[in-house]
Amino acid sequence: MQFDREKVTKAYFGDTSLEVRLYVQNYHEYLFGEKIKLTGCSDCLRDAAIKILIKMKTNRKYILKADIPIQINGKWYVQSTLTDELAEEYLNNNPEEKIKFVKVPKKKK
Repeated sequence: MQFDREKVTKAYFGDTSLEVRLYVQNYHEYLFGEKIKLTGCSDCLRDAAIKILIKMKTNRKYILKADIPIQINGKWYVQSTLTDELAEEYLNNNPEEKIKFVKVPKKKK
């Protein structure tokens, strides 16, 4: 799922249109593996937008989906313990596992 910063920012600033609300709900579930509790609540939508923006703001090139550990050289890693270098090594050896990541840099041609 492609990250749309504009829609998430609109939710942050109070836009509760159907398009923005649905996008934030779906992206929140995609990114964190959980639904927003009260989807009609503007504060809940804004909180979800903040959570998404914080997650996507990291300077990391690779971001794992929520609660998905990966094993590299016998050790387990989650987003908080995974470095870009380890993620790159992991994906070079397991390219089919790209589906476990929310953010992966585009390959240069």
